[in-house]
Amino acid sequence: MSSYRLIHEVSRAYWPSYWHRAFARADSPSAAVTVAIEGLTRKLARSLSLASPSEIDQQLSLALQGVDSLLAVEMRQWVSRAFGAEVSALDITSAPNLEELAGTVVAYSEVKFD
Repeated sequence: MSSYRLIHEVSRAYWPSYWHRAFARADSPSAAVTVAIEGLTRKLARSLSLASPSEIDQQLSLALQGVDSLLAVEMRQWVSRAFGAEVSALDITSAPNLEELAGTVVAYSEVKFD
């Protein structure tokens, strides 16, 4: 695989459209939560300039991981594009962990799951 193709494949995982398609293909709310956790983790790692999404502690609140109000607004816009969910910056900063935030995203999403 060429280095261009590899870089393109890796960077595509941060595009909102990539996550919107993956989210819409989820066959249940719990599968959608799993997709949302993965997308939120990758977005957060990139926004915080971390080397890897594995550096994100999914059990900690986003506020404790360095998300301030400006980053929360950026994440809010990304969540809207990626998952079709209108969450507030307060929803993002006050969520106790990524799983709870992902659950909120699924609940508020325009995408409905059977």
